[in-house]
Amino acid sequence: MGWMTREETERLSIRTIHSLAWRHLNPEKDKNLTKYLFENDSKFGLRFSTQFKKTHSFVSEEYNPSISIGETDDDICYAEVQRLRAQGKTWRDTVLRSPLADQVRHIWQILEDGFKRGGWDYTYLLEHAVRSGLTLKADFVGVDEINDLNPLQVAICKNVEAKDVFYTGDLDQAIFSFQGTSLAAIKSLPSDSTEVFETSYRVPSEIAKTAEGIIKRASEYSPGKIKSVEQGGKVIRDPNFTNILHQLPTLGNALILARTNYILEKARLIALENKANIPLSDSEVHQAELGSLIKKPTPNFNFRDSTCLLGPWLPAGEYWQAGAKKRLREKMYTDIEGWMSWEELFTRYGTERLRKLFSGECFWMTDIGRFDPKKPIMRFMTMHGSKGLEEDVVVVIRDMGRRVYKNLHMNEDDEIRLFYVAATRARKTLFITDLQGKLSPYIA
Repeated sequence: MGWMTREETERLSIRTIHSLAWRHLNPEKDKNLTKYLFENDSKFGLRFSTQFKKTHSFVSEEYNPSISIGETDDDICYAEVQRLRAQGKTWRDTVLRSPLADQVRHIWQILEDGFKRGGWDYTYLLEHAVRSGLTLKADFVGVDEINDLNPLQVAICKNVEAKDVFYTGDLDQAIFSFQGTSLAAIKSLPSDSTEVFETSYRVPSEIAKTAEGIIKRASEYSPGKIKSVEQGGKVIRDPNFTNILHQLPTLGNALILARTNYILEKARLIALENKANIPLSDSEVHQAELGSLIKKPTPNFNFRDSTCLLGPWLPAGEYWQAGAKKRLREKMYTDIEGWMSWEELFTRYGTERLRKLFSGECFWMTDIGRFDPKKPIMRFMTMHGSKGLEEDVVVVIRDMGRRVYKNLHMNEDDEIRLFYVAATRARKTLFITDLQGKLSPYIA
């Protein structure tokens, strides 16, 4: 911002486009339709991924088919509705086929009915900001990360009254097409001149070479090479993910990137089985507590103090209401197995996830290594979620998942840009590996 005077810098205002639309329309806070649908999803037959992940485990690839767009068919359809709206289209323009196309229409109607009752969501804010002619007025206007803009946001950016307007971004990192991002719309932004910055201040030469090889496969990509500020760096290809896990603790913190949540979950479980230094989620802590309880039952066990019997693991309200808890506690003083074995108790009254643990379909957390925050940590993240981040060591898992691999013909360039983004998160070392599934053809 060196071109701005001190007085101008003091008057600098940084806002998101959504916040500008919010201030322009001034909607009622308590009529957020998205929040309402989250809280009443059973009524509308919608189930959203962020809510779903809190209480479930991904136990099959069919259950978690794609990254960021939901874990069920309803989630996929809801994301499709949002993509269509962001691009100014209608439910008739969906690329999905029946019966999913019918569900897209159903969700569209639910939202429309909600808007008529005074509800709103964040796409609604953009839609009405465009219709009402929201104008950006300032001496200088700068729009960053234009590679993430959808057509509605582009339309707002075009409506500017300013001395100078600056747009910055990297179209090679336009990876949110499922949220409506459109390269054609972004390229329609007015520009008197374009300055291309080729130098990367993150990736060294060897990693830059690999990244360039990926992005050149796209039908559209920015001209020029990625010029790194320093020579060197390492690109290590090893198809055995376990081998890489054993090397990472000596290299520092690492970022593990996967294409879908299902693949990410598989990689994380493999890492836990190999005693990687990974913090556990609350659900995993409860799972470990259950495992210890079953392996080493105690007559002094306090049900009230145990968090593992709360929440989604053992909703045994019917069991406790029948007085079984008291009988079990009394019996345990004379017989460590109680009047019902722990396994029988959890199998009969536990959740489906708990049954899978007993059947061996899921991994118990009782034998994992102890987490030490002072030691190098592995972070597991989807490729979409890693955008904007960086780490000295990055592991890219090439597996794509069956559904993603099957639909490559629909969005090939999107997948190329996504793996390009993943590779360019690395500052020193890039590992390329796989879990023996459907592999990306774009990063060898």
